[in-house]
Amino acid sequence: MSTPGGAADDDGARVRRQRVVIYSAGAVDKLQVEYDDVRISDLACADDNSDTRVAVAVTATGVNFADACVRQGLYASAREFVGNNGFPITPGFEVVGYVLAAGGGCRGVWRRGVRVLGVTLFNAYTSVLALDERYLFNVSHLSSLADAHLAALPAHFITAAYALRLADIDWLGERHNNNDDDDDDDDVAAA
Repeated sequence: MSTPGGAADDDGARVRRQRVVIYSAGAVDKLQVEYDDVRISDLACADDNSDTRVAVAVTATGVNFADACVRQGLYASAREFVGNNGFPITPGFEVVGYVLAAGGGCRGVWRRGVRVLGVTLFNAYTSVLALDERYLFNVSHLSSLADAHLAALPAHFITAAYALRLADIDWLGERHNNNDDDDDDDDVAAA
């Protein structure tokens, strides 16, 4: 059986994954494409009632300035997330694709073939990945928008939401007090 964004064998148990991996900081020539076979059940296990991951066959990935910073070794979160000075790493924060499988702990909305938009902390430059269902959105109803256009939206929206929050602009019908004494931005993620 074949699925959008990934070729599965007859029993649907495995997909051939293609992903970009960066092993050291530098120019575009540092991007390497690697291939491997992954079991869908390793990405999202339907038999595990605590597994809330959804396996997604990726058809489009957002590309933004942060990805270039990751490649150049300038993104602090990459160093914190990966260790080892931020490498090796697969960049990318947003994807559009189709559900391959859902873990047993997922809500029933993630059926095979459902078109989704997802956000992730790195690893989006791939043809298949697992995302927790909390970071997925069903976009099947947005058929007039191409996958590549949808994949470009999350980083722009989150950046704009963050700026509005810092400016204390009431865009969600709420007031935000940004004059608190702590300097952390943990509450910004809620925006």
